[in-house]
Amino acid sequence: MNAQGISYRALVVDDEVHGREVVKHMVRAHSDFSLIGEAANGVRALEEIRAKRPDVVFLDIRMPKLTGLALLDALAAELPPAVVFVTAHDTYAVAAFERYTLDYLLKPIDQDRFDRTLARVRERLQTKQDAHFGRLLKEILGSHGPAPARATEVRGPKAVPAGPETITRFVIKEAGRVFFIAVEAADWLEASGNYVGLHVGGKTHLIHETLSAIEQTLDSRRFLRIHRSAIVNVDRIKELQPFSNGEFVVILRDGTRLKLSRSFRDRANTVLGLG
Repeated sequence: MNAQGISYRALVVDDEVHGREVVKHMVRAHSDFSLIGEAANGVRALEEIRAKRPDVVFLDIRMPKLTGLALLDALAAELPPAVVFVTAHDTYAVAAFERYTLDYLLKPIDQDRFDRTLARVRERLQTKQDAHFGRLLKEILGSHGPAPARATEVRGPKAVPAGPETITRFVIKEAGRVFFIAVEAADWLEASGNYVGLHVGGKTHLIHETLSAIEQTLDSRRFLRIHRSAIVNVDRIKELQPFSNGEFVVILRDGTRLKLSRSFRDRANTVLGLG
């Protein structure tokens, strides 16, 4: 256990006995991680994850019955907070990270590289615990704090309601402190399972909420859904570049490049005034 008395639960999945033993040996070097099980194929791993709810899964890719990637697809919203691929194949890295994988280790791995990965796992797990606390705090405070004024849009002599009430700030808890971030300070938001990554000035904060739920609380004239996993602050958009098949690359002022998918293009045309 660590200084806070927290022990993180780890599951090891690999169809080779030697592969499982190597990872288990490296995990045992860290007293704040406990091994709660192992699996030799994807089907068994799926059962273990659903039954034991590990904090981190060390996962091989090529396995009988169900591959590591197929396993993550089958879990969907049930994904554990941290997934680390441990594999001999480097060709699946992009597909792995598209599924919110925390790290991708190539065999053979050494203890130093593994230790750096566990440091990232600790950070992710602590951040998600803080995000969960932040959500509870939000519920206590009531919708991110005091109810915001209803936004209006002036058209002629009368003020027309802009839609549902929108939030004015996010409640964030990190490293034992609670602070608030003004909504307009957000650069963009990214879906990460049951969490949302809030990107602000080069930093990322996790919020224990789904992207769709947060979207309902944002001013739709200022925040634009451009992909199933991304919402951007319209004021941060620098330019659009054609990509392929009717899609575009959205380039933000800080250089971040995001994809505008075809299914969200019509809405983007309206909000950005593209016609």
